[in-house]
Amino acid sequence: MIEKEYGRYKFRAWSIGAKRMFSWEKMMDNLGKFYTYFKWPDVYKLMQYTGLKDKNGMEIYEGDIVIAETYFEHIRGAITYDEGAFFIGDEPGAYAMFVCDDFDIIGNIYENPWLIGGAGEEGFRQDVKKKMKAAEKKMEAMGFTDRPPEMPVV
Repeated sequence: MIEKEYGRYKFRAWSIGAKRMFSWEKMMDNLGKFYTYFKWPDVYKLMQYTGLKDKNGMEIYEGDIVIAETYFEHIRGAITYDEGAFFIGDEPGAYAMFVCDDFDIIGNIYENPWLIGGAGEEGFRQDVKKKMKAAEKKMEAMGFTDRPPEMPVV
């Protein structure tokens, strides 16, 4: 029933408290909670699917940070929605997506805000530290306990 009613539209949701992204498929798995995503905007931030995919076949949603090509230049910015159209950027001079080509998703505004100047250098450093610790845990789980001398401690 939901698929028929919302067949043209697709969303994903960022949980502010859990700091986690929920895909459309995950949202549809739990129909009892489905409307919660729409009902509580202070808990979940919804992002609509643009109907486009990047060059790797990934669906492009509001809030994604992309690199794209226009007739004149390469641009980088977050996907926004305003007055019935999707744009790259939200400032005057933002490009409508229909004048762009060759999209490449490089992150999103919630998990990688520094890609568009959001959390700055410190946000990037924290993300690198988190990824390094996760990689170290994976290596330990695989039985690699010795750190090579050239691997820096972060």
